[in-house]
Amino acid sequence: MNPIEQARELALSGQIPEAIALLSRHVNAGGELAMGALGHRAWFLRVSGRLAEAEADYSDMISRWPDLAEARVRRAEIWRMRGEWDRAVEEVLDVLRSHPREPTAFAFFADCRDLLKPDTNVPEVLNHLPVSVPAPSEVVGLLEQQPVTLPTSVHPALGRMLYLLARSVRPALVLEIGCYIGYSTCNLAQALEDSGRGHLHAFDIFMELKDYESPVLGPCANCYDATSGHLARAGLAHRVTLHKGDSSVTIPALLSGQEESFQMAFIDGDHSAQGCLRDFVNVARLLCPGGIAVFHDSIVDGSGYVGPRSVLERIDEETQGQFAWINLPTPDDFGLAIAQKRFSGITPKWRPSLNDLAAELAIRGRQYLQRRTR
Repeated sequence: MNPIEQARELALSGQIPEAIALLSRHVNAGGELAMGALGHRAWFLRVSGRLAEAEADYSDMISRWPDLAEARVRRAEIWRMRGEWDRAVEEVLDVLRSHPREPTAFAFFADCRDLLKPDTNVPEVLNHLPVSVPAPSEVVGLLEQQPVTLPTSVHPALGRMLYLLARSVRPALVLEIGCYIGYSTCNLAQALEDSGRGHLHAFDIFMELKDYESPVLGPCANCYDATSGHLARAGLAHRVTLHKGDSSVTIPALLSGQEESFQMAFIDGDHSAQGCLRDFVNVARLLCPGGIAVFHDSIVDGSGYVGPRSVLERIDEETQGQFAWINLPTPDDFGLAIAQKRFSGITPKWRPSLNDLAAELAIRGRQYLQRRTR
C-alpha cells in the first residue's frame, strides 16, 4: 500500500492527524508522490479547520506545478470560507479563462452560483452549469456536512448518481460491498423506498471508529452502529440487511442459490487488485442479465487505488465477454465505472433496445432519402 492509500485508510478510521503526519513525510519526495501528498494533506488540514496551513500547501503546489488548475480552485475555496468572496471568485474565473473545462471550477460556481453579483462577468460556459440536486433525505444531507463523508467516503454527486441509478433500474435486489458509516447505503435504500420496492444486502467488515460523532446519532463506536443507526433514523431499516465479515467469504455463504437474481450492485470494499476482483467475480454470478455493477474509485490518478481499474481491464477474460463497461469522471476525480451484464438470447423487459432503436432510425433515414430523391 502506497503512502497516499495508507493516509486515506487512516482518515477513514477517523485518524486524520495521523494521516497528516504520514503525508508530511512525503511532501518533498518529488514527482507524483509529492503532489499527491501535498494535495491530500491540504485537504485533511482544511477539513480539520486548519485553513491557513491548507492555503500554504495549495500555494506550495501552485509554485511547484504552475499549471495545476485544481490547486488554484481549492485555494480559492479556502478564501471563500474565510469570507474573501471577491478574491475567490476572481481567482476561479481566471482559472476558467485558461482552463475552460476545469471540473473543480465548475463545482465552485455550482455551489455558490446564486451568490454571484449581477454584474459579474462570467464565461459563457457557466450558463450551462447543472442545477444542484437536493439530498434525497435529511439524514443524507446531514452526513454530507462531515469530512468522513466527503472526501473520505463518497462525493455527494456520486451519492445522487447511486440514488438515481437505483430509481431508474427499480431493482428487486441490490448488493453493496463497503458501507463505512452508511452514506451510500442510505442513498441506495432511499431509492428503493421511494420506488416502493426492493431490498438491499449490504456487506462490510464494520470496523471500529475512533472519536466519530454522527450529526444524526451522536458518538458511534463502530461502523455497524453508525450504518444501522443512520438507516433506522431515516426510516429505511426494513429495506436493508447488513452482513458483517469479509465479503469474499460472506457473499458466497449467505447468497448461495441466488445466482442471477440481483439487478444492481455497488462495489466499494477491498480496493486491492486481488480483493476487488474477488468481489466482482462473486457479484458477476449474482447479477441477472441486464444487471449493473457500479465501481467506486475507478480512476487511478484521482483515487490512488488500482483495484477497480484492474478489474475493468480483466472483465473480458474473467467473464468470457459477459460484461460491457464504461468509466466516468466524477467531481472529486475518483471515478465511477458501470459494468452491465449482457443479454444472451434473453429479450430485455424494457423496449426498445438500443439495437432495435438503431435499426428503426436506419430504416427511417433510408425512407427519408428515398422521398428526397424522387
